[in-house]
Amino acid sequence: MVATRAQRAAVAAARPGARLDRLPVDLIAHIALYAGYRDDEEGVNNTSDTLGDLLALRCTCRACESAVRRAATDHEVVKYWYFRCRDLDQDQRDVKFFGKVFGSGCRKLDVSTAGDESPEVLEAFRGFVAHTQGRLLELDVSGESYGTGRAFVLELCGTCPQLKELNASWLNVGGATSASVSGFCEALGRACPLLERVDLYNKRTYGPLLGISPAESYQIHFSATKTLDFNVVSEEGYEPTRYDRIEATLEACVKVDAVNLSGCTVRPALVDVLLRTPLKSRLRTLDLDYATTVSSETVLRCAADFEALCDLRLPERWSGDPEFYRSLARARPTITALNLGFRCHADDACLRMICDLLSLERLEITLMENLTPAVIDIIVDSPTGQTLRYFNAYDTPIITAATMLRLVRGCPLLNDFHWCRGDSEPLSPIEDGPTIDAINELLKSRGGKELDHPFEAFGPYNRLDSGEESGEEFGEESGEESGEESGEDSEDGGPGMDIGPIIEESWSGSESGEDWLHDW
Repeated sequence: MVATRAQRAAVAAARPGARLDRLPVDLIAHIALYAGYRDDEEGVNNTSDTLGDLLALRCTCRACESAVRRAATDHEVVKYWYFRCRDLDQDQRDVKFFGKVFGSGCRKLDVSTAGDESPEVLEAFRGFVAHTQGRLLELDVSGESYGTGRAFVLELCGTCPQLKELNASWLNVGGATSASVSGFCEALGRACPLLERVDLYNKRTYGPLLGISPAESYQIHFSATKTLDFNVVSEEGYEPTRYDRIEATLEACVKVDAVNLSGCTVRPALVDVLLRTPLKSRLRTLDLDYATTVSSETVLRCAADFEALCDLRLPERWSGDPEFYRSLARARPTITALNLGFRCHADDACLRMICDLLSLERLEITLMENLTPAVIDIIVDSPTGQTLRYFNAYDTPIITAATMLRLVRGCPLLNDFHWCRGDSEPLSPIEDGPTIDAINELLKSRGGKELDHPFEAFGPYNRLDSGEESGEEFGEESGEESGEESGEDSEDGGPGMDIGPIIEESWSGSESGEDWLHDW
């Protein structure tokens, strides 16, 4: 006689349970590293989905409590946290609790105090940052007012000596004068000497705090800066003209090896300034992407005179003249990374010139409509085909599942492939599945990752994401029958545990105002 699922569950329940408190804490901590759900693009904000397993393990016994705290220091799940005051379901004590238990593992923190800058909220975030034990590497703070908020930012940064990236923004930038911003940045530079990137901006305009580029204003105070940033998102065609300040910044920031001129108007006079600084022998990356206004003569001059240049990103709707690409390759044959720009006019002849005269390791094409399918063979049969490791194609008609497979097969080092189809016809799992499988197998065999979501998502989860209502159309039933089904044990070991409702019930049912999270 075959036992029913309920009978098997009853037998399993009757057996003595494993005593986790008899295991070494180090072993439990190692086990805890595999608990929790991680999303590479999102931080921790939903404790039920993300931390449910870890919280459940922590509540099992005292040994597990210590083990989870120990595991948190190196746990991938808790490296990135974000909090929005107006969206918080927890009160300030929960923020403090998560900082106390998991803060040592946080390396990136995104905090918005907009809508609630009460002393209790600010103190909760101070506590969370303090529990990172100085290990925080990236901090994003969004607040209401620059006048009152910059002191809070300075206070947080004062406990983060290893901080490398800071983004600070305010809705009200009244009082942001050149002198006040300079003093603020001097203090930041002293508190966090390792800062490589600092963005201070106005949330209403999405532009820099003072309306001028970071390279011409506050970057001079951060000696570890790696990218000289002229980009002003709120002003297309922005023209850098504060040449004395630019030279002083480059003298102070000796680690700069990249320049971002995206969206700027680039005059020969600006290039003259950059070339008479130490950047002439250090510049490796030149970003002229998107709406940058610059002449082909200036681009070729940059290629010829910046001695270490190896990564070039061209402006949108760039030249379709093969002679330009011939001159570019001759001017700087050591270029190994090339972004041809948004809607570049280059055709097969231009790409042949590039791939034959350069040995590219990275190539990016975006909405290039003048290419034909023959360009795949042009790449594969060129020196670039033997050196290419990274290829990024965005909504370019000639890139199909079949041409992708030919490219990956023909480029023996290619293991990093990014493909976005834009508004193109979605791939079919039935017709294109074997081709995508072959591509993924090749990428993985070379140490790379599979293509990211090559097919359209189907099923209830996707429909819920798109805003459709769930209900009977998804197979849900009401009443006792539904309850009986949900209570059954699963084939692979019993019902799952959602920690969210437990948190809510414990909180609402606590007469003393303290729930089980804080009792530890």
